[in-house]
Amino acid sequence: MGADFEEETIPPSCVDIEFQDLSYKAGGKTILHGLNGFFKSGQISGILGPSGAGKSSMMDILIGYKTAGVSGNILTNGRKREMRNFNKISCYIQQKELVQPHLYVDEAMNVAACLKLGPIVTKEKRTLIINEILETLGLLECRRTKAERLSGGQKKRLSIALELISNPPVLFLDEPTTGLDVVAATQCIKHLSSLAAQGRTVVCTIHQPSALIFSLFQHVYFLADGFCVYQGQADRTVDFLASVNLPCPQYSNPADYVVELSHGSPMQVAILSDTIQNGRRSIGINAFCKPSSTLQLAGRNLPDGFAEFPTSAWYQFQVLVRRMLLQTSRSKAMLRMMLTYHLLCSLLLGGIFQDIGNDAGKAYENVKFFVSVTVFFLYFYIMAAVIVFPGEIELLRREYFNRWYGLKPYFFAATVSRLPAQLVLGSVFMVITYYMTGQPLEASRFALFVIICLLNAAISETLGLLIGSILPVTHGAAVAPSVACFNFMLAMYGIGFGPEMEPFWATLQSCSYIKYIFTGYVLDMYGPDRGVLPCKEVYCHFRRPSELLKMLGLLGSDLHGSRSRQVIGVSVDWTVRGERGRRRRDSDEMGESEQDGHLERQGSVESYEQARGPTYNIPKVSARTLVGAASTANIGALEWGAQGLLAYGSNCSVVVLDTRNIQPVQTLEKHKHPVQKICWEPGSIQGKTAGLFLASADSQGHIIVWDVQQGKAAGILQEGSKAILDMAWVKGNNGVYFLAALHQPCSLIIWDTSSKAKLWKKNYNETLLSFSLDPFNNSKLAFLCQDCILFVDDFSVSKAPASNGRRFFISQGIGGQASGGHNSNEKKSGGEGLRKLVKDLVIGEVKPKSEDVPTGGNSDCLQLCYHRSLRHHLLLLFPKELLILDLHINQTVCVVPLERTAAPFLQVVSSKQRDVIFCLHEYGSIGVKTRKRNLSASRLSLDLSNLSQEGFQTQTEPEMIYDQRCHSEAVRLTKSSKVLGMAIDPQSECRAALILTNGKVIFLDLGYTPVQMGTSNCLSNLIEPYYSQKELFNEGNLKLQITGLLHSISGSLQAIRMCPALTTRNWQEYQPIMAGGTESGCVQIYNMATGILEKELVIHSYPVRGIEWTGLKSFLSFAFSTPGSSGMVRNELLLSDVATGGCTCIRTDVVDEPPIDTLKVSPLKQYFVLSLKFSTFELWDLRNMCILRTMPKKFPLVTALEWSPIHNLKALRRKMAHQEEKEQEDTQVLSPTAAEQTRIGESSSEKSLIAREHFVFTDTDSQLFHFSVDGNVMKDGIKIPPETGVSGVTCIAFKNDLIVQGDSDGLLNIWDLKARSSRNVHTSRGWVKKMRFAPGKGNLRLLLLYNDGVDIIDLKKAHYERIAQLKSPRDIVKVSDIDWAASDKPVLATQDGCLRVMDISLTHCSSPMAEYSFENPIYCPSLLTPHALLTLRTSLATNLCTIDQLDNLRGLTDLEAQGLKDQIAQLSDTECDSFRQKSYCKRALAAAKYFGSVEEVDLWTVADYYINVYKRTGVMERSPSLDSPGSTLDTNRTNAHPDIEPLDTCFDLICDNYSFQKLQLERAAIHESKRGDYEHTKKVIERLILLGQTDRAVQLLLETELENPAYYTDAIKACLVSTIQSTGAAQSTIKLVATNLIANGNIGEGVQLLCLIGKGLDACRYLTSYTLWERAAWLAKSVLPQGEMAEVLKKWAEHLGANGNRVRKKSSHENYNFQFRNI
Repeated sequence: MGADFEEETIPPSCVDIEFQDLSYKAGGKTILHGLNGFFKSGQISGILGPSGAGKSSMMDILIGYKTAGVSGNILTNGRKREMRNFNKISCYIQQKELVQPHLYVDEAMNVAACLKLGPIVTKEKRTLIINEILETLGLLECRRTKAERLSGGQKKRLSIALELISNPPVLFLDEPTTGLDVVAATQCIKHLSSLAAQGRTVVCTIHQPSALIFSLFQHVYFLADGFCVYQGQADRTVDFLASVNLPCPQYSNPADYVVELSHGSPMQVAILSDTIQNGRRSIGINAFCKPSSTLQLAGRNLPDGFAEFPTSAWYQFQVLVRRMLLQTSRSKAMLRMMLTYHLLCSLLLGGIFQDIGNDAGKAYENVKFFVSVTVFFLYFYIMAAVIVFPGEIELLRREYFNRWYGLKPYFFAATVSRLPAQLVLGSVFMVITYYMTGQPLEASRFALFVIICLLNAAISETLGLLIGSILPVTHGAAVAPSVACFNFMLAMYGIGFGPEMEPFWATLQSCSYIKYIFTGYVLDMYGPDRGVLPCKEVYCHFRRPSELLKMLGLLGSDLHGSRSRQVIGVSVDWTVRGERGRRRRDSDEMGESEQDGHLERQGSVESYEQARGPTYNIPKVSARTLVGAASTANIGALEWGAQGLLAYGSNCSVVVLDTRNIQPVQTLEKHKHPVQKICWEPGSIQGKTAGLFLASADSQGHIIVWDVQQGKAAGILQEGSKAILDMAWVKGNNGVYFLAALHQPCSLIIWDTSSKAKLWKKNYNETLLSFSLDPFNNSKLAFLCQDCILFVDDFSVSKAPASNGRRFFISQGIGGQASGGHNSNEKKSGGEGLRKLVKDLVIGEVKPKSEDVPTGGNSDCLQLCYHRSLRHHLLLLFPKELLILDLHINQTVCVVPLERTAAPFLQVVSSKQRDVIFCLHEYGSIGVKTRKRNLSASRLSLDLSNLSQEGFQTQTEPEMIYDQRCHSEAVRLTKSSKVLGMAIDPQSECRAALILTNGKVIFLDLGYTPVQMGTSNCLSNLIEPYYSQKELFNEGNLKLQITGLLHSISGSLQAIRMCPALTTRNWQEYQPIMAGGTESGCVQIYNMATGILEKELVIHSYPVRGIEWTGLKSFLSFAFSTPGSSGMVRNELLLSDVATGGCTCIRTDVVDEPPIDTLKVSPLKQYFVLSLKFSTFELWDLRNMCILRTMPKKFPLVTALEWSPIHNLKALRRKMAHQEEKEQEDTQVLSPTAAEQTRIGESSSEKSLIAREHFVFTDTDSQLFHFSVDGNVMKDGIKIPPETGVSGVTCIAFKNDLIVQGDSDGLLNIWDLKARSSRNVHTSRGWVKKMRFAPGKGNLRLLLLYNDGVDIIDLKKAHYERIAQLKSPRDIVKVSDIDWAASDKPVLATQDGCLRVMDISLTHCSSPMAEYSFENPIYCPSLLTPHALLTLRTSLATNLCTIDQLDNLRGLTDLEAQGLKDQIAQLSDTECDSFRQKSYCKRALAAAKYFGSVEEVDLWTVADYYINVYKRTGVMERSPSLDSPGSTLDTNRTNAHPDIEPLDTCFDLICDNYSFQKLQLERAAIHESKRGDYEHTKKVIERLILLGQTDRAVQLLLETELENPAYYTDAIKACLVSTIQSTGAAQSTIKLVATNLIANGNIGEGVQLLCLIGKGLDACRYLTSYTLWERAAWLAKSVLPQGEMAEVLKKWAEHLGANGNRVRKKSSHENYNFQFRNI
């Protein structure tokens, strides 16, 4: 260099390095084996060798970077090396170019010179030294270029130049040419040679030098497997190789050839190492170093400043601060980004908490502002340090190791250099937020606020530096928020506790500096010197700041106390210790990485693919069942729950669907026989019990009550082995639901499902088919029998009915022909044709005459159910007609015939909201029929008295008619598919679901075109009430259209195959999908996480026999027809793409041949083998889709085949890298034209290397053959004779080092290739049909398929261990194929068409809902916990918060809050609007609909109607005083509120008075038109008299014929009715007679007399005294004035409550009704 430089610094004394018997062990493995050698001064020495040879380990040991596990001697100039002095004369330049990017070259050199030379060297001398070094390394022209703009070679030379400042005698360089082109690499080595020529010892590792670079080394040291294979001059390498009979080929690079020999056989390495004596011998260079006095480092007296570092700590601090400030000031983009971030956050925070600082009413919100400021400075500065600092660690480590500076000066310099940016940016944030939030404008408070903020930033950054120095970025980014969160939780824990906090928590909390930061904010703003705060409201609890401090537990705290000063006491040693620990750990990791490189060996594909990778979120596969086609035994086994879930039976399974998102949510498996009935428990739907429960019954009498959420049975009930014909939940007096089950043939049992006990059992004399509960009276039910209908009127949950019921036989009746009939002139009326079709109910114990019984009797009756919209009406469904029976007159009042072109009826559902009937036909079409308004009955009810008998007879008779409003399209059904049933959404009643035997579920929505799914309509919004005087305005036509379809597994599965296993290379696109081939030639793709059929590919003409995946999105499948007598078939082999659905035929030119027996794809997806039964096999190239080889006929016949999963992937990667480098070198040697042609040739053909793969197979003699495939070549391997006792091998499984063979006798032959041993295991199960290993590294669970079931065994242990077993048909349906969906989830394809994902114990194929993965969250509020359900219901109904604020409800756990968010997110706009209504009643009604509470929906519907009436009138109508003698019957009511939509007929007694009276008059008119005998007419007359229609009653009384014994009685009665007087004496007489009649048991006649004189209230009182409450309520509602009616109905409600019937639906309605009436 220069003379002045050599005078002032340590001269470059010659240092020779020698090492003897150098060994190194790490992790129990020996990396270096007793190496010997030397590196002399004045020479550039190179350490060469292949990857894993130990080059980097040797370099680290020589430099002193690694000392643990090292043995041997290292000498410097013949003396033992002293590390303290050796570190001062040596430097280590690592492979990565670590430079300051924003510094110019001369600036970086000047900083290095200041730190290495110190202030004793003047600026001029430093400049001279810098210029000399830059000129030597060719960097002088780049001195004013920023380091980030230098090329790779220039950066490498700059790294060397920075270390040459101190003129070190020894230079160690790790891979100095890596990343450089040939020219730059050559220049770098030449510059290093020039440095060595100046007397330095230059040692560098190099991986694969070119021939030119290799010739520049004066001394080379070759390593292979930790041994020295050559040491000496580079130009003598070829001679040395020739001397050991390993001549280097002509024109070959000697370095490449030696590396290639190192990869050869171990024998070659041993020959080279022995010849060179493991480094003791040197070729072309004289003997080793001798003791010399030229290097007297140990005795040199160094200056005091150089004791540890060249300069003092203070000087280091100054230089580092200047460098860091320069770096920060030039990072323009970072500064702009931080300024923008601070501005945006300050404006956002100021806007949120605007003007709250000086408002007593918002003091608590101001505390939230302090928390927000704390969080801002905490997370911003801690995360900034965690993310940025690890990037500076490498530079810090190099400069510290090379003794530039110490750690403490660096840390303090980093802290100080960041203060200006923190102060400026923090001030921007603090000024804006302080002013916008309205904090006190006092200088002292603002100054203290600023100080606390800066302290928070500084401490948080220090904590971030600590974490960043210990952990890498990926780990630190996860740990830092956790540490910050822990600090924050400790700080917030004590808020409000004050001195009452436990000592343990108080001590632990003192460790959190956030506690003191937060306390500082609060005491600063609300300290003792703060006066009374202004209050803008009536009352402010925190007007005095002491109240707030007391609430926060800070009253009496001192802002300037000693504990607060602990915030500033941050220990710098944390960072120092963390960095040293990091440095030691990294040193160990370098050794481990070298060790891993040395221990490269052949490994399995699975072990490579299962290597540790990044964290990702893959859908979880849980135990579940994917159902297939159902059977006709499942007809009627479906129900749509009020909570929104649909349950149906599919063979022996119960499937639960989310009807809004149309996705399966649960499959319940425990039945052994077909499911025939399903029923949801209403209590669980309404949230009265925790969980969701439903009951299912099968054909063998088993009733299972399911906990749907947990996916398990809550109870099993059984009474004999007879089938369950019908089921229903009934409500007891205590509000608990019990299960009513009809057991074949005639038993009704009430089950207590909680205790699994029978409450009672009732046997009837008739053969029962089904039953129906009266929705208007829970004490009545009707049974459908084989030849009659059985009515029970004393049904109760608590005790069995006392009677056997009343039998009704159906007969073909014609009006007017019964005994005691009336004038036959009535046959001439317009209703004669209808009455000829009417079927009557005949009461009696004797069957009617055979000629009166309709063809087929009751045997053709498909269904019996009560009308849900009309009281006392019953529906009977026949294939060609629907009958509606009125149970008051026991006659059919309506016949709904089948349309001419329609298919026969199959099912009928009566809706409740409106008088609408849904009719299901056999071909899957649904008809929607609505009741037509009867204008004739309306006119009749207006004025019956003015019509003469003749005039009345000429009127059109009133009829009950249902019109067809719309009809859905028929479903396309195949011969094997039928409709199983229909379910209607009980909440909206405008959505329907159809279940087909092929497993499809079809959803239909009723609405006005265009119909959209999920519009949240309900039937009451689509169709107006029956008595409404205004029509709903809707655009378009009412239609029932298909809006959703859910597919299932179609047909029986013949083959299944799971897609390739999850690896670290495919996790981003991995989906757990499985392909299943059916007997119809379809291949279906199932998502095993969600249980949904994603795609169905109809690609084959024959049943699919096998599937093999060729990637994540493509698979091979083969199919063939059933072999004929010749055994020949037409095979189909297709390659299909899952994404596009396209397929390609592989073998297009085949003719009749033996069927395909085996199809196996290699693990690396390069080849596949196709084997024909009793014939040879074909080997195919999967990439090019061409056949490689067809075995000759003499080749052994294959009985089982499997590919080997073992491959040398690392060797393949090295081979590919070597080929790329060779191609690059060849391109440089060629002329430009030739190189261009080479590139063109390469672009035209794909460059890919083929890995060698292996497979094994067995022949008919059970011999095991091994073959390998490498490119287009298939090589024979070994042949292993069969073990003793092994029969014909049927299948093979291969994983890791195990080969398992299964034979036809159930014997497993297990080969351990590593131990070279085998053993036989007898399974005692017979023919082993198939075996599959579970995926996952080290997972040796094996799934075996037999004829009679499956086994799971574990081969990981030394002995055979059976984990689980299933036998068919005892435990499961016969299994047709097996596979694994996950490492612990076997999949079984069963012959019933189902896919069952089992747990590892093979005991469960269902899981709790919480473990499933779904495409969309389940829409079912009832799935929420009772606490969350109650909170949500209360919030929605009472408007405690808006729909947008529900996410922030307090008191919920994280799981409850997440479930709440999932439900709210699925609300439609219509539903959200309904919850935003101002009316509490409307919100409560919307909440009841949302939660599926049927009773509450009815309640709030009634309440909403009467509140609307009250709002219109202002006051409730009051009738005259009840004691007024002039009170009369209200028989001619008018509609006082025609503009308000009335309640429909389903509300019966709770309807408005006008509609109810109108309904009863219409029914009376219909009854009259249907009368056929005298008893029927007598009932009509009684009803007319009670309704006040006396004129028409007189006419009917006079029609009694002379032959009738009651002729004279009726004549006198007619006279009495027509001549009734309203005088007091007459009324008294009639009342006396009526009282006597009632007392003598003639209650009906007495009540009629009382109504004739206007004493309806007295009549009701008499009825109630005889416990005829329903008749009294009906009479009061029909004819009594408002006040009198209210009295009667109120007493009835009290009677129901006193008798424990509060649970009855109508009583709850009526109670509320009367409350509204009496507001």
